[in-house]
Amino acid sequence: MILKISKIQAQERLKKKQDSGSRKTQENTRLRLKKDSRKHKTQAQERLKKTQDSDSRKTQENTRLRLKKDSRKHKTQTQERLKKTQDSGSRKTQENTRLRLKKDSRKHKTQAQERLKKTQDSDSRKTQENTRLRLKKDSRKHKTQTQERLKKTQDSDSRKTQENTRLRLKKDSRKHKTQTQERLKKTLMK
Repeated sequence: MILKISKIQAQERLKKKQDSGSRKTQENTRLRLKKDSRKHKTQAQERLKKTQDSDSRKTQENTRLRLKKDSRKHKTQTQERLKKTQDSGSRKTQENTRLRLKKDSRKHKTQAQERLKKTQDSDSRKTQENTRLRLKKDSRKHKTQTQERLKKTQDSDSRKTQENTRLRLKKDSRKHKTQTQERLKKTLMK
């Protein structure tokens, strides 16, 4: 009878000891998983920031190069338009003046030459002013188009970056969850 009571007491002590050990193990596992989760969250945020910084630098560099290329192309086109305008204005002015000089007599040759000079100077000023105004208008239009392209590029790159980051974080979260469950299972089995 005494042996039976002693055996029951021993079994109860063993059960209490096992319960205590199980609680400690579970608490340690919970704390370790909490610590792992924080560490994983920090690493994921750091990877996200690095990815965003890298994408932002690439976008800015590509935009800078594209704007530089656009600026050169625009400058060349502007110079070509200016030259065509000057050539056209010069041909018209010269033709009109030639006809007028032919009509004038030799007596008015000097006066005609003076008028020619004044006409050329006036036409030149008008042509230059018209060209200046057109170039100013073209420059504003080009600046607006460039800013719109830059904004579209940045919006597109930002959406791609956010989507890639979201998918990567989702994948990391699944992987981490699986690893955590495996560690918990191993710990409980021990």
